[in-house]
Amino acid sequence: MPTVNAALDPYRHWTEHRDGVGSNPFRLASKVETGASVDEVSDAWSAHTLLPELEALWLTSREAWLFQDIDYGQWGLHILDPAAAAARTHAERARRPASFEPTDAVIGEFLGDTEVLVLDSNGGVLVALPLDTRTDWPQVASTLPEFLTRYLDAVGEKYWERP
Repeated sequence: MPTVNAALDPYRHWTEHRDGVGSNPFRLASKVETGASVDEVSDAWSAHTLLPELEALWLTSREAWLFQDIDYGQWGLHILDPAAAAARTHAERARRPASFEPTDAVIGEFLGDTEVLVLDSNGGVLVALPLDTRTDWPQVASTLPEFLTRYLDAVGEKYWERP
């Protein structure tokens, strides 16, 4: 399996708008920011131990928009910057303490939807559904690089929802 950096790198080639990719009708593009500093990451997550993959993500890219619908904002995934991820994680834990574990990290938001991308303490990637309990959340990958690779291969489609 590739590293986080290697898995994120192909998205950098999606900066130009592309029409009608895959089964969606939207004009899509990706934007991958430069990496955050070690201080920015540690300041935002000072109260939590970070998994190496998550730290590697933010050191590679502070924030990213993957397969974003550039016209309407109704498609794609926003990978949150360290401070926004910490705030969203805190808010989700407070709102749904029975579903979110103290070691979970909310790292992304699906554009146009209310689902969030969660990295669990084992490095597994879950999609937190807004009305469902944790037991009903799909585990969409075993690692963050695996998720990034599979999401790229699916051209931004929610591959876990396919029949």
